[in-house]
Amino acid sequence: MLFQTNRLVLKQIDETTELAELLPIFNSNPDFIEASEPSTRKRLYALSDVQQYLWQESVRDNSYCLTIRSKETGQIIGTAALLDPNPNDQLAWIGLLLMDSQHQNQGFGAEAATAIEQYFVSEGRGEIRRRAGLTSRPPNLRKTRLRRLTLNDACGSFPISLACRNAPVRKP
Repeated sequence: MLFQTNRLVLKQIDETTELAELLPIFNSNPDFIEASEPSTRKRLYALSDVQQYLWQESVRDNSYCLTIRSKETGQIIGTAALLDPNPNDQLAWIGLLLMDSQHQNQGFGAEAATAIEQYFVSEGRGEIRRRAGLTSRPPNLRKTRLRRLTLNDACGSFPISLACRNAPVRKP
């Protein structure tokens, strides 16, 4: 799977992907890491944690991860985890969309989400679900409303913090 937008190239992660290129994406989002692993209070990942994430996100049937690269620089600036179809509702899901903190609030995440949704529609999917839009906390937290939701995915129910800003999140 490979598709492009005006500024981005989205490609399925495979054996040619340099996992070390993904490490800065996660480590620029310590709030995401902490929310993902609340019992450890971890705020930085090692390369083995990125490998574990990729394994967890791709172990289910019909699930895969993408790199999101800047066309301008060729640098990986984000990642996404997709499930198509989700065995619970047979819909295509965007399970995670994580952008490098240096590329947040510039429309890259929305552009990637729109491209993914357009891809699913072009493949005949009538409805697409976004499990969550996750980013690190914006610099001015007072202007951003944070809420805690319980979201369902193929593995069950879990709490996660969302920064509710820019793009709407459709609840499952």
